[in-house]
Amino acid sequence: MTQKARGIYSIKHISNDGHESILRVKEGKIFKEKFPLTTIDAITTTCDNMEGFLKLARKLHKPKKNSYDDWSDGYCYIEYKHEGEVKRIPLVFSDNLILSELSKNYEGQSVMKGEKNVTIWAHKAINIRRKNEELYAYLKKHGYISRYLAPIIGEYVFFTGENYQNPEEANIRLTMIKTKLSEYKAFRDLVVGIDMHQKEKEAREERQKEIERLKAVRETLVEEFIEPEIVERIEPEKGRQMSFSDIGFKF
Repeated sequence: MTQKARGIYSIKHISNDGHESILRVKEGKIFKEKFPLTTIDAITTTCDNMEGFLKLARKLHKPKKNSYDDWSDGYCYIEYKHEGEVKRIPLVFSDNLILSELSKNYEGQSVMKGEKNVTIWAHKAINIRRKNEELYAYLKKHGYISRYLAPIIGEYVFFTGENYQNPEEANIRLTMIKTKLSEYKAFRDLVVGIDMHQKEKEAREERQKEIERLKAVRETLVEEFIEPEIVERIEPEKGRQMSFSDIGFKF
């Protein structure tokens, strides 16, 4: 039996002039503002980017009376409540192939039972913990790996280390990791976190390249437009040898 997901996620829109609204869709005679996460991803991943999604949203959205938000510009994000706190997570689009496929395969569900990608990504998370401290710290800091999951991954690494190995305990932890990642939200967080880190890294590298390019251009301009100082040669009188006094030096 599949586990049906609760509709606790909303798509919030902020227009360029500051108006805020929630995507409101009519199903039969009912207006809905909250959806399962897989349902939202299944919709947004049909679009290539935010602009494409806004075009689609204008067709889907049934605004409330006196709403001034026409969804013609701005940006959107997913909003939900967890332990009384409002949380935000980004939309995903068609370039995220794995979430595009999984959200459609498990639309309306919260758990991906028997999904082979879960095992693959469980080992991926473990290898990040072992070999990529920068990425792992980023995932923890921004909540892409939860406070529940992080210690379990750490324990698995400990039980499979060079100095101490306990296969039985390691297998228990691996099962726990896969169970957690079979939850679509936890799996999605990991995938999105790795993707966000890569995009931010590429953006930093591009900025650095642009800085280096501008520095090189500036140095070239300086070299081309600053003319060398012309020093006039002072010739001594005929029959007299040039002395230091001729060039302003006194001893």
